[in-house]
Amino acid sequence: MTKSSEMDKQPNETEIQVLESFFAETELPDTLQLNTGVRVTNTTFYVKANLTIIQTAGNGLAKRTAMDRLRELREVLIREQGIRQRKR
Repeated sequence: MTKSSEMDKQPNETEIQVLESFFAETELPDTLQLNTGVRVTNTTFYVKANLTIIQTAGNGLAKRTAMDRLRELREVLIREQGIRQRKR
């Protein structure tokens, strides 16, 4: 899938639930280098803010952008940090 087709993809409820579940069950680092130009200094707030945008925005650019941010964060956590599930 190309980057432009990924950005055009409308998030569906299942994908939103998967992201919500992932971040609820994953121990987040305090800070994280997301990519070359972006360092997240409060990862918990970053996740909450983007989930709020997803829940309150329509199906416009803001929602797609928030989804892209959380997809990227999830990929970085899986690839570089490893997934550390919270103990229940």
